Amino acid sequence: MENLTAEEKQQSVEAFKSIIRKSEMALSHMKTDAPQTRLLEK
Repeated sequence: MENLTAEEKQQSVEAFKSIIRKSEMALSHMKTDAPQTRLLEK
């Protein structure tokens, strides 16, 4: 990890934010008691 440039670190952070955002959107469209919902909430 220490060999990453600031730009690479920033891109990694943006990628994680994107994944979280997409997961939150998917969660809002899932059935409440579905196994996928419980998995995504964890």
